[in-house]
Amino acid sequence: MNRIERLFARAFAATLLALGMLGSLEIGARTYILLAPDELFRKYATVAQLEARFGLPKFMPHTYLGMIPRPNWSRGTDAHNSHGFRGAEFPRAKPAGEFRIACLGGSTTHGTGVEAWRESYPAQLERRLAEKYASVRVINSGVPDWTTWQTLFNFQTRLLDFSPDLVIVYHAINDFETRIVWPPEAYLPDNSGSRAVREVAEPRLAERSAALRLLLIPLGRMRAPSRLDRSIERPKSWLIGPLRAQLDAGSYPAPPFDALPLEKVLAANPPRFFRRNLEHLVAIARLRGVQVVLTTMAVAPVEAKLRFGSRLDALGIGEMNDVTRAIAREYGLPLLDLASEYPQDASLFADGVHLNSRGSVVHAQRVARFLEASPLLANAGRQPQDPER
Repeated sequence: MNRIERLFARAFAATLLALGMLGSLEIGARTYILLAPDELFRKYATVAQLEARFGLPKFMPHTYLGMIPRPNWSRGTDAHNSHGFRGAEFPRAKPAGEFRIACLGGSTTHGTGVEAWRESYPAQLERRLAEKYASVRVINSGVPDWTTWQTLFNFQTRLLDFSPDLVIVYHAINDFETRIVWPPEAYLPDNSGSRAVREVAEPRLAERSAALRLLLIPLGRMRAPSRLDRSIERPKSWLIGPLRAQLDAGSYPAPPFDALPLEKVLAANPPRFFRRNLEHLVAIARLRGVQVVLTTMAVAPVEAKLRFGSRLDALGIGEMNDVTRAIAREYGLPLLDLASEYPQDASLFADGVHLNSRGSVVHAQRVARFLEASPLLANAGRQPQDPER
């Protein structure tokens, strides 16, 4: 065997060894994921593996809205009805005498911080109001990741068909995050500077490797297959990824925020589209005879250092809340200022903005008390009083 042949033989052997090592690494990674507890499994498993263990995903892609709750989905104590609302089944056509309230918002309305749909604030609100009113239905129309743009679109194209008498709007953080784009030209009314919907989220070749998922997902270089936003592209102009990573690691302001502080980004991208969407929602609701209640968003105490509850989150959400207050004043709308009234108690929060089950009860109590003290429920019909009480 001459020198060249020996070199080829060694290269071939080295290649086989490397492939064997990579194959062993991949097999080990796949075995680790398959045997992992649910929390880790959800982070690293493929969509097919997730469906095999948990069934169909809770959310499904939507051409215009990015994603929507999957109709007729259920798992344990959580469920969506046939219309895709989180909660119990109810007819599309409103029965005579029923008063319908729709809660509009993102994950903070949907109830991301609680596992059972009955623990979400809309379900708690319905339970509370049912004690005094004869026929009240509360619809949980909140969807994680939705901004006022999706809420506005959903309201006029879908929710109106369920004949709501009153809507309660609870938005801030998602619209705040859509403002974190640079350059300012990327700040657009359709949110395309921060998200671009795609109908099918096909996995990249690298995402098929269990070993690469284990390596790249913790580094923020790959999105987990279970992420709710798999049907949404994230343009490079949206800086929320590095911002969240830095806030979580305590390294803010690192590049690009050392030269571009968040305060500068927010000043260049004021919440004008948030205002416009709320104004249009109010106008459509009034045209259709639907009452509107605006609420500001409560945030956990900054001192608790919870995710989504940093000083910068409080700053951005505070700016959105100021817009909500201004619109309520200008249009003569009832305003529940939860940001000012909600207890500054971190134990009520699952993170900086999402409420746990105890926090959802407090939220529902505040909303119910507000509605009961106003004329908004005049057509709801009181429960008959028990003469023995």
